[in-house]
Amino acid sequence: MYYISIAIVTEDMVYGTALAKGLMAFNSHFRATLLRSTEVREKNCLKEYLLVIWDLEEDLDTADPRYIKLSDYKYGNVNEFGCMLLFQYGQISGNRIFSLPKEKSKILCFCSVEGGVGTTTITKAVAQEFARFHSKKILCLSFDEFEDTLQYVMQNDKKKTVGEYLYFLTKGSNLTSVIDCFVLSDEYGVEAFKPQQGRNELKELDESALYLLLESLTSSNRYDYIFVDLGKNTNVCALRLMELCRRIVLVTQETASDYKLKRMLDYLFFQLDDEVKEKIHKVINKYTYTSEINTEFITLDFDPESFYFEDGLKKISIEKDFGLGIKHLVNALL
Repeated sequence: MYYISIAIVTEDMVYGTALAKGLMAFNSHFRATLLRSTEVREKNCLKEYLLVIWDLEEDLDTADPRYIKLSDYKYGNVNEFGCMLLFQYGQISGNRIFSLPKEKSKILCFCSVEGGVGTTTITKAVAQEFARFHSKKILCLSFDEFEDTLQYVMQNDKKKTVGEYLYFLTKGSNLTSVIDCFVLSDEYGVEAFKPQQGRNELKELDESALYLLLESLTSSNRYDYIFVDLGKNTNVCALRLMELCRRIVLVTQETASDYKLKRMLDYLFFQLDDEVKEKIHKVINKYTYTSEINTEFITLDFDPESFYFEDGLKKISIEKDFGLGIKHLVNALL
């Protein structure tokens, strides 16, 4: 394993020790060394370090990008500071940040016959179930034109956006390997790219850019599953994703037209190979038991009490009736 050597220059050894431990816990590639100002001046030893965190009152008189003033980050989150250090290291060295290898990520697609049936909510609920009770690392991708990640996770102004990730990716930059800098996380560890303002750039991808993105994410060794919220999209990229994915969750609701569902299924069967029939799991959301449902459908009860807002964020409870249906769906998908 390669190491990223970091010098923490400080007179506060207690704080410096805590910072060093926090950074090394955040990323196993970090190796932090504490240095007092006297050691730095007498031994002139900073050249051997890849990054230097400066925690002294005197200003840094250098343009060397290896030097980071701790005062700009001292009272923030150590993980966010670690993300910034990784990004800085990538810019300086040109090296990629590798994780321990594991099986490539599996892709699950969530789509719908029409808008407003709850595809995004189901995607988020299944992701939470996978993360909380099956210890899976999940990335959610939204292909909605105006996606709503920030309804579910807290904004973070220090993170970079999905648009910036795509820019670095198309330029062949190693900085895409520092994915922590581009994603937001909910309380269960489910991640999503930080959206940029305006239209969703993921929806504008062509096939070559889509394949580049998927290769980058599935081979990153970071995620067990990538959940793709397609909404009602059936464009070329949506079809390619359905070809590549392991499972397709097709969402409708009790009041939706059977004719629309049949038309969509006929379209998918025509456009894709026969294997797609084995991938599809049909879900009826907001089920009220007012009509008889074919047993091939998984039903999710109409259960408004499972949804609420807390600190301005939309929360989903999977402990009530809606959650029982989600557990049934998860068991079918695993």
